Order: sequence, then structure tokens, then C-alpha cells
Amino acid sequence: MEKEERQPYFLGFFIFMLILMVEGCSQPESYPKTITAPAVIQLTQKTIHKVDSDPYKYFYFPQISQVIGGNINGELVGFLWERAEKPQQLRALYIIDPAQKKATKIAEPQPGFEIHTAALDDRYVAWVEKNKVRWKLCLLNKKAKSIKIIDQGKYFTEAGTDYPSVALYNGILVYNVSFKDKTKVMLSQIVAQDLNTGRKMILGEVTGTEQYLGPPSIHEDNVVWHCGEWTKEMKAEVYLYNLTDHKIQQLSHDTPAITPTIWGKYVVWSTYSSKVPETKNIVLYNLATGTRTFLTEAVPSQRLEYWRPTISHGVVTWNTNKPDHELVVFLAATGERRQLKIKGEQIGVHGSWLTWRHASNGPGTFLLTLSNFLPALDLTGFSPEKAFSRPPFTLDVVLDRSKLVRLSPPEAIALYLEAAKEKRYDLLEVLLADNTGLAGNETYLTDIRRDQSKLISYLVSRDYLIEGDKAYVCILEKKIWRPAGEVMVFEKPVIFHLTKKKDIWKVDQLAAQ
Repeated sequence: MEKEERQPYFLGFFIFMLILMVEGCSQPESYPKTITAPAVIQLTQKTIHKVDSDPYKYFYFPQISQVIGGNINGELVGFLWERAEKPQQLRALYIIDPAQKKATKIAEPQPGFEIHTAALDDRYVAWVEKNKVRWKLCLLNKKAKSIKIIDQGKYFTEAGTDYPSVALYNGILVYNVSFKDKTKVMLSQIVAQDLNTGRKMILGEVTGTEQYLGPPSIHEDNVVWHCGEWTKEMKAEVYLYNLTDHKIQQLSHDTPAITPTIWGKYVVWSTYSSKVPETKNIVLYNLATGTRTFLTEAVPSQRLEYWRPTISHGVVTWNTNKPDHELVVFLAATGERRQLKIKGEQIGVHGSWLTWRHASNGPGTFLLTLSNFLPALDLTGFSPEKAFSRPPFTLDVVLDRSKLVRLSPPEAIALYLEAAKEKRYDLLEVLLADNTGLAGNETYLTDIRRDQSKLISYLVSRDYLIEGDKAYVCILEKKIWRPAGEVMVFEKPVIFHLTKKKDIWKVDQLAAQ
């Protein structure tokens, strides 16, 4: 939630009495531990083909009213309309699988509460439920199908409507929270919790009513947020915390910066002048090079506001108050700016999808797969030292189905390359997708056997993109020995693609095309 303006509150005593009457001395509310019978809704979809200098296709889902999060497995989290013909938003929160055209209800707030925000990764969904006097942070373990409250708090006048915002990555939950300590001093914190171990850490903290810590974002080992001030200067800076070395650094300088979002080595945020805060621009920061790039150029006389930037796989987009705004994306890997010639609002990049709405086109939501931007996607990740240089298990073990179905796309690629390195053609046959090349697999493998070159080593990025039964993975480096005796090093990232066959990721014949 953006905290750019703070409304004055003069009803402190009234609010206190209201809380006392509603809360009394009761214990925290209980919450269902399981979802016994989640509603499943089959979604309708319309495919739209856009033909211009960059041909692409996108989809319209009339039943999806809002998307608020996504993961790299292609899932989204958001809200649905009860009926697209006569829209009335359902109160429940749904996991949305666009590829399967299916939405599954995961939670429905108790009477008087509503969903404030949500995030998901491959194992968990976290969300905040709120009413006018309190909030609760809830967590769904997708495998165990269990729900629990992991934090909760009360509304108080100094914090205003400062309810927590959440972000998730690989089982690490981060969120911001404001509360009063025992001495009635207001504290604002960034909290990280390892959902697998339950361990909590305080990454950042400020005290007093003139400062706050804004919504965090997490990717790999890095967490970003902004620290703002409720002063005439309206100062705000973006900070990054590394979960491995526990070091914190300030990324923004010169002008106030808010609502950062991180993906890989890129951080994007909104920036503004304290004198004209309603004029905002979008900035892209490269952690690897330390360079800062302005993606928009609003000036005070225009009164334009570019806000709520999002990023996934190096694809950046944002929102604006400009009437009839056409979607714009910036591709960080190539520095290319593309205008899609489609009007939109509530624009965001969520995992595998670019999403938007526009009232003139109906109540639903439009989705465009990020594979439309290949090969300009950035799937390299931020930590090459964490790339796969070997598969998750040796080739000596029996590769039964139970092991293969658990492999992520990067792990499947690493296993395939290891089999190629060790000349295990029997495994290559198992790991190769059918009907994905110009020749049959038997002919393809015969050609591989004739090649006298030898793969020495490889590095596979842990980042990946999934869209239905297709996945995309980046090979960061390969070293190959040639029969002439030379060793060739290929350091230019190459995107491989895979196809899911009976729940197993298999490598396409033309994987690097």
C-alpha cells in the first residue's frame, strides 16, 4: 500500500473507546485451520491477437476482477466477480490458474473483515484481513491445506490505515508492521519470517510518529523497502537488506523514493520532488552496476504521476494518472521500451503474466504471457554463484518417476546437461520431450552420439518462467571440448525451453532456439 499522504486524525479518544467496546478483554479470534470445501470456478477466456511491429496475443478473463500477486509457476492470486454479466465482487481470495482456466477459493474473511493484500510462492499463500479496528496476517500451507494466523494487531490513530503489506519468495515471508510498545512509543518494522523453520527477524525499525517503513519486496536473498517521513520535507529513501550477510544499504539518493520492488539484480521505485509530490517518475536501479535509469520523464508542470511499478524477469511496467494511458513495458535486459498500443489501468507484472483492466472493455482482466517478450526476458537471476553446476542427485541413483516429478525446470535442465556430459544417452531419451523438433527423438539422439565434442561444465540459473505446460530456463555458461583440442567457453546467456509431459519437465529438441 502506498503511503504518500497522511490524513490528520482528531478522534483519538473516540477510536480508543470504540476499540475497547469491540475488543473488550476477549482472546484473539479463532480462525479455521483448514479449508474443508474450497469452491472451484471454471473460467472463460477470450484470445486476442494483436498484429503490429511486435505481434503478440493476450487473453481476456471476464470473471477475474483483480489480480494482486503471482509466482513464477504461473499462478495468480486475486478476486473474482460473482457474475461477469452483473459484476459483484466475491469476498473470497482465489488462486487463479490461467493456463487451466480455473480458480480455487483459499479463504473467505469472517463477517466484518476484508482482504487487504496477498502474496504467494510455490508452497505458501499469505494475506492480510482487516476491519476498522484490527488486522490479522494469515498463512496457507498449500501442501498441508492448513491455515493459521501468524501475526495480528490493532488500528491506532498515529499509524492511520497502515495495515501490513506482504511479499513471499521461496518460503521467506516479509511484511511491514506498525504498533505501540509498552511505553506507548510507535514502532514501524520490516519483519522477515522463514516459514519452514518459523524463525523471525527484524530487518529494519524506526520509532516515533514522524517515520514509517513502507511495503517490502523480496527476491532471492535481497529485501527492499522505503523509509518515509511525515514531515514538510516528505523525505523517503529506499533500502536493501541482504539476508545472507545481514548488511543494509541505501539505494536511493538526491530525491525521495518510495514503493520499491525487486527482481534479480533490478530494483524499481517511484521518485518525486518534496515540493511537488504529486509529480512522480519511475526509476530502475541495477544492483550489479550501481546505475540508475529514469524510465519516465514527468515534469511538475504536467502534474503527471507514474506510480506502483512492478517487475518480473526484467519486464517493468507501472501505472499513471494520464487519461487513456497505453500500456508501456521496459525490458531491462536490452534497455528497450515498448508501447503496446492497448489502453489499461491497474497494470502489473505478476510472476509469469502482465495484467491490466480497462472499464471500457468490460469488468474483467486482461492477461499477457511474458514469453511474448522473448528473447529479451532476463532469467539470469542475481546470484551466479548459486546457479546449478550439477543436478540435485547423481546419475547413479534410479531415476524413477517419483524423483522426476519433483524436479523444477532448472533442475530438469541440469539433469539433462549432466546426462549429456556423461554420455548417458539412456537418460537423455527419458528427459527429451517428444514431437518438439524437426526430427524424431531417435534420429536426434543418433546425431548427438555422432558428435565428438564433450561438455565439460555448465551453469544453470535457478530463475525460471512457467506458462502452463511450457517453461523457460537460462543457461548462464557452457564449456565444451572440441575434437581439435580447443576448449570453447560460451558465456552469453541462452534461454532453453521445456514441455511438461505427464507431470515431468522434459527438454525440447530445439530448446535453445
